[in-house]
Amino acid sequence: MNDETLRGIFAREAEEFGVEVISAEFQAFRDLKVRWQRCAREIGFTVTDYLREAPEEIVEDLARTLLTKIYMEPEESYSDAFVEWITSDEFVRMNRATYLERCSVLSEDFESRHHSLQKAYEDLVSKGLVKEIPGLSLRWTDKRGIEPLGVSSVLMRSVIMPTYMDNDKVPDDVFEFNLFRLLTNIEMDFKIQPLERRMLTELRMSSYPESERLQDAIEKHKNLAACGVI
Repeated sequence: MNDETLRGIFAREAEEFGVEVISAEFQAFRDLKVRWQRCAREIGFTVTDYLREAPEEIVEDLARTLLTKIYMEPEESYSDAFVEWITSDEFVRMNRATYLERCSVLSEDFESRHHSLQKAYEDLVSKGLVKEIPGLSLRWTDKRGIEPLGVSSVLMRSVIMPTYMDNDKVPDDVFEFNLFRLLTNIEMDFKIQPLERRMLTELRMSSYPESERLQDAIEKHKNLAACGVI
């Protein structure tokens, strides 16, 4: 799908709202996001290029939902069809390589020195602390722009850990707890609202063995990473 087709879809959906779409284009965001700018009854959209290969009806659903959120009902939810598409195996297959490249992940041949993401994940599964996640990607990055303790994507089914966490100053149990924190985000339903997701994450973390001690250690390493000490 090109920008012209994208603009046409948004323009058609906007007619119902009495709005003129003056622009709509794809852009290479790291994450799945959409931005808009409006002035009176004119509006322009910038859409993640992860949707460039999506069926037109999925983009139509997105356009309709966004316009409803902007002009009628801010709490409008994304359609079941749209959610099913962006959480599908096909979406991951089509877009994850691009996502990982934008996160500057290291080669799959990269060998960690002190901590193994795969082993830590398998240990968490064997302890019953997380469920197996089909198609999960566990990768390292040496990019400093990534969040201090790593990032996870529910849509891309990926965990990306900065290489400074591969450090003998980070104990095994702290590393495993941090991975648990990131995996918890992926395990949750995409439809869960941000506030509820945050509350559920905090609840799950509090149920982890020795969570208070490990949470304190995580905050300490987060501050060290932010200061460039590790």
